[in-house]
Order: sequence, then C-alpha cells, then structure tokens
Amino acid sequence: MFGRLSDAHWLGATLGSDSRISVPGPSDVRVVGVAQLREGEGALIVAARQSDFRPETPSQVPGRLAGFLPDGAKWVRSEAFDGEVTGEAYFGEFYLDPVSDSVYFDATDPTPATDAPGAAGGPPGPPLPAAGGHKTP
Repeated sequence: MFGRLSDAHWLGATLGSDSRISVPGPSDVRVVGVAQLREGEGALIVAARQSDFRPETPSQVPGRLAGFLPDGAKWVRSEAFDGEVTGEAYFGEFYLDPVSDSVYFDATDPTPATDAPGAAGGPPGPPLPAAGGHKTP
C-alpha cells in the first residue's frame, strides 16, 4: 500500500492504564508516527483516489513527534483509504503530504493485513531498510 518506508519516527502508548490496582487484562495500544514514502509515492496514492482525499490536519500530534513532521505540510486524508490500510480490522487514520511524500499515522491496536507483503500468511515482502525506523523517546 505505501511501498518501502524510511526515516520513521513513532511512539507507542498503552491506553486506559492508570495507577489503580486492577485485574490485568488486554490493553489497547496507540501507535502514532511519521515516515517517509518513496519519492512520488504520496502523489501516486492521492492521484489514484483523488476524489476521496480531503485536506485535513492531524490532531493530537504528540509533542515529541511534532519536530519530525515536514514544515508546511499540506496533509490530506481519506476515510476510505484508512479502511483500505486497516482492512477495517482496527482504528487507524493515515494522513499524506504528497509534496514531501510523508505519511502520518495514528492507529489503535494495529495488526498486519494477512494479504499484505511480508504479513503472516501473505507473500514475502521486501527487506526492511537497514536504517530509518526510530522509536522516539
């Protein structure tokens, strides 16, 4: 869907955790970040679904990630595209800036699609880049 990503910066946080003693159980995890698409990939994605994408700015960007977002980004988002990416299996919003070829993502309990390259049960995907993914402290 996005092709090879690079220069990823992301944060993960457990939602709904508090300091009270409670029975352990399943936790929801929010994963939010920004990554670089291959040159021209953002424009290709948007052009293929142009009528679906609308200008929209990500909300609730964690302060520790704000510095990694491209200056002057013109973010666009499509609910239909969000559904394609998530396979309707989890909540996720995906904002694209076609000029900088950046993607900003905000997802809760993301899981790989079974038909995605490299996903369990799917065809093997390309190797991950040697550098690029950074969990932002």
